[in-house]
Amino acid sequence: MVIFMFRKSDMNTYKAEVVCHNCGKKEKVHIHALLDTAKDASIEGQLFTGKLFRHTCSRCHTPQNMLYTCMYHDGSKNLLLGYPDNEKDYEELSLVLNRRYHRDELDDALNKWLDTCTRRIVSSQSDMQEKALIARLELDDRIIEIGKYVTGDMAKIQSQDLKIDHMYFNTAEDGYLFLIQSGDQIVGEIPFTKELYQTLEEHYKPFLQDDDSVEIDQVWTMDFLAKVKEKSA
Repeated sequence: MVIFMFRKSDMNTYKAEVVCHNCGKKEKVHIHALLDTAKDASIEGQLFTGKLFRHTCSRCHTPQNMLYTCMYHDGSKNLLLGYPDNEKDYEELSLVLNRRYHRDELDDALNKWLDTCTRRIVSSQSDMQEKALIARLELDDRIIEIGKYVTGDMAKIQSQDLKIDHMYFNTAEDGYLFLIQSGDQIVGEIPFTKELYQTLEEHYKPFLQDDDSVEIDQVWTMDFLAKVKEKSA
């Protein structure tokens, strides 16, 4: 468990102990609570390849994932992602990203990012990768989540035995797609055309103008669509 560091007096890098699940070797590793692509251009690549949250044992060379609370900032895309790995850090990150924390206690750079960036809380490393990819393509993650809902429903109608636990946005040669996860496996994919994205964006954009949510996921989508239906009735 790692307590997120965001106050002026805190350091953004610290040491933590990792125990290899294969041979039991204990090692000290440097953890970066703040991942800023402006200071390290390799961070985005490490995120997409999975290396950002992976440690390889120096004795048996077994790789394993590490869970730690962090904040990811991409100034070129005005994106600020908070990833908590425990309930306490979630509560603190929620206060910060919802601008309910005392601003005079926060780092000056973080205060600036809160004013200029799209702010999101993610619940997994995969969600962090997805949000970063969506920002790279200059798309709206809220429209992407609505797209998941629409295409997922269509896929279930066409294949009633299809079980969808999660859907992840990805790119294709001629557009976009959603990867379908069932259990721990990716079991298929659903095309998501740029035309459908644009149609959804045009339709829902007026309803999104006052939305300031930082948790954009399936729960948000269901709530948002219910509100749209109520306003349109």
